Amino acid sequence: MKHRPTFSFTLIELLIVIAIIAILASMLLPALNLARARGKSVSCVNTLKQLGLGFAQYMTDNGDFLPPILGGTTSPQPLWTDCLLGLVQAPKETSKARNGYVTVAQFRCAAMNGIYEMDPSRSGHDWWHFNPHYGMNYRLVYGSTAAGSDYKTGKLTSCRRPARKIYLADTIANSGSGMEAFDQSKGFWRFYVSKMYENADWGRVSGRHVKSTNVLHLDWHVSAYRLGTEVATNEVAPFLWESSRYIGLLNWSDGWDFGSKKY
Repeated sequence: MKHRPTFSFTLIELLIVIAIIAILASMLLPALNLARARGKSVSCVNTLKQLGLGFAQYMTDNGDFLPPILGGTTSPQPLWTDCLLGLVQAPKETSKARNGYVTVAQFRCAAMNGIYEMDPSRSGHDWWHFNPHYGMNYRLVYGSTAAGSDYKTGKLTSCRRPARKIYLADTIANSGSGMEAFDQSKGFWRFYVSKMYENADWGRVSGRHVKSTNVLHLDWHVSAYRLGTEVATNEVAPFLWESSRYIGLLNWSDGWDFGSKKY
């Protein structure tokens, strides 16, 4: 009886195959991670567009006025997140959010890592109140009236170039004072582009989408700004309050003074 010859890998051949597979994997994984990150960025863009639709509906019902920075003097104070959820009279009470303009899910960015409770019957369900993953450009809203106010805003129709204005952006929370004090697992409801506001009462713009941030403008379109860093400081364009080049993006008016047309 003839025996069929058998073939087997030598140890060296096996090691070569393993090495080739490892090289191919190392080449493919970065591309896969990049594709995954871009997919999350696309999801974030869609979420911001839904928020834009919610803001537009809110303004239709409120005489074209933007939601105020603070919706009242009660404790806890209603923020823009409460305004969109219809919770001005019951801030942070997720279980009562039935007739709002958005849902709690619209405050979550797909690129944020962490546990964000959606069930109003469970602890931690009110994370969206102070720590939504998108922050409001405080200076834009505060400067929408001549006197500047946390409780009153201007009408959207009074803004000369809404398509230029940065209204919301991806944010993370500051955990203390200084550039290195931040918490990437939390967003924050507002940001202010100045070193004076690098403390725990404010958030900062995040470049969590492959070192870019997604932004909602006042005409409700969404765009991405390349930051070149995952954790932005107040020295990264276009978030430069002191720069005449970018003030028209950050302020309600096109210059530093109310009603200014310089940009």
